[in-house]
Parts: sequence; structure tokens; C-alpha cells
Amino acid sequence: MNWYVAVPFAVMSMVVAGGGIAAIRTGWMLPRVRNKVFRPRLWGYASLLVAACLVLLIFDSPKAHFPFGDLGMAGTLIALAMMAVAQRPTRGG
Repeated sequence: MNWYVAVPFAVMSMVVAGGGIAAIRTGWMLPRVRNKVFRPRLWGYASLLVAACLVLLIFDSPKAHFPFGDLGMAGTLIALAMMAVAQRPTRGG
């Protein structure tokens, strides 16, 4: 992957990981999603998974003998499902 694509992916990965760590440790969320999320720790774990998948996508290339891109996309879909579950209210209310 070219540097002009890899550098923004790396920066986005670090920003998303920082938000995920903050959500896991303190329950703090960005104001844009704070009202929607009922389970901030699950949202934080999903954010860490997204960050890891972005890093995997950096290493994807046609010459690679391992499908990094496929793992990155599959992990992103799993993280999306985790984020959807984090936005649902609990059964008790």
C-alpha cells in the first residue's frame, strides 16, 4: 500500500483506538454518539476491533500470501454488529 493511503489509515486507527480505550476505561463517549449508546464498554471493544481491522487493511496487497483484507473486512462487519448491539437498550428498560 502506498504511503499516502497507509498514513491516514494509521492515524484513523490510532484515533479510533483512543476513543475505544476511553469508552472501556471510563465510559466516556463522543458527544455525537453519547445519547445513542447504552453499553459504552461494548462500544469501546468494537472500536478497538475497528482499529485493529484498519491496521490489517494497511498490510493488504496483491503480493501478500495471507488475506489481510478479507480479515479486515470481516472484523469490521463483526464490529459493526457489536456497535448495533451496544445501541440497543437492555431488556429491563
